[in-house]
Amino acid sequence: MKKIIINIIGTPRKFIKENCENIYEKIIKPNHDVSFYIFIHTSYNYTATTHKQKLDNDKKLYCNNENELYNILLNTYNKLSNNINIIIEPIDFDIGKHHSWKHMLLYLRQHRLLYHINNKYNIDEFNSVITIRNDVILINNLDVNDIKNNFYSIIGPGGGYKGYANGDFDFCFIYNIKNYKIFCKCIEYLWYYSNNTYYPTNNLLYISPIFLINKHHQRKEYYDELGNKFNKEIKDKHTDRFKLALSELFINHLTNFLYTNNSYWDVISFENIKTQLLTI
Repeated sequence: MKKIIINIIGTPRKFIKENCENIYEKIIKPNHDVSFYIFIHTSYNYTATTHKQKLDNDKKLYCNNENELYNILLNTYNKLSNNINIIIEPIDFDIGKHHSWKHMLLYLRQHRLLYHINNKYNIDEFNSVITIRNDVILINNLDVNDIKNNFYSIIGPGGGYKGYANGDFDFCFIYNIKNYKIFCKCIEYLWYYSNNTYYPTNNLLYISPIFLINKHHQRKEYYDELGNKFNKEIKDKHTDRFKLALSELFINHLTNFLYTNNSYWDVISFENIKTQLLTI
């Protein structure tokens, strides 16, 4: 029997019941011959993206303390599995200057979970990992037998950066354990972790991506121009928003890490799976 981890990630949202029911109906129920282990990574205290603080307040799950949050999460998600693991810890990152965007936390939470998984299990016991945001639902059933050797991204219906699937590519990630380890090595190449914060290494510089095919993507000159702008802006103490987000910069590095290991960042294979953002 396959053993698959479902990582449910994000700051506490009031949509967790809908998220839980959807995970059960679209992932767990259709794959009845799989043993699922649930890991939830969230934070009680956190700083929202600057320009989205009002929206964040509207969708926040309010509770009085960490224990209450833990119990709410446990009582909500315990229908998914007998193996529920809830991690509530502060997490942030520093790039050496003020930065108003927090999207990178989604990727750093995935890396942080590897520590917690290995603290209780052995990551090599598992076949694959499905990482999904706690404010997202899937419209179609997900067949875990379609998970092969690529690092898969199920994209959202809008948003995102031109040249990066033209949509929110952080709704749901799917990867085997080999690619999870590659993902974590890429994080550690760019950041180091200390006291609940990720700090940049000297490798946090722009490089061009290596994409699977040209669908959704632009010519090399487009990415080179993004890189020139990013490398100037990250040194400018008066700039807190970049032409390229840190998450896109990370994806660029990840595509290179995957390529050297005979894999690709793949937004095509699961494009039949549609999604909905519950915050809209």
